[in-house]
Amino acid sequence: MFRALSLRSTNRLPFSSEPISSGALKAMQDTAAAHGAQLHVFESESEQARLAELVSLGVLQQSQDEAIIADIQAWLRPPSDPRPDGVRDVAQGAWDRHAMMRTPPSSVAAYKARLVREAPAVLILSTATDHPNAWLAAGQALAHALATAADYGLAASY
Repeated sequence: MFRALSLRSTNRLPFSSEPISSGALKAMQDTAAAHGAQLHVFESESEQARLAELVSLGVLQQSQDEAIIADIQAWLRPPSDPRPDGVRDVAQGAWDRHAMMRTPPSSVAAYKARLVREAPAVLILSTATDHPNAWLAAGQALAHALATAADYGLAASY
């Protein structure tokens, strides 16, 4: 998996419509399970349409929370920013959040919902409980599932 770590990337642009192989999906689910989490796969149009509605609603609700807005802004990086962490504007989609521009929340919500509807699959990672040990397990499962995805030539988006 060491090679896969250097290949892992986050995609903020539309995905290919090519289906994800069942072998890749199973490998990611098995990896998540080995770390104490479940990776749920949603591939049908109706499931993804419902998830798209929830994502849109979530974006709109977050846009009302000053603490969330401040946290998002703290991680966005304009092109001239020398810091190595964060999310660069050049990596964002056209209707995504940018450090140097205030995209209307309704546009961000619509863009994110479209990405969910049009993705070849949507995967949701969960744990059976909600406490610090489960949070750690979820983080480890996510890191390993993303590395497994990269090993199959796949990218993820949050």
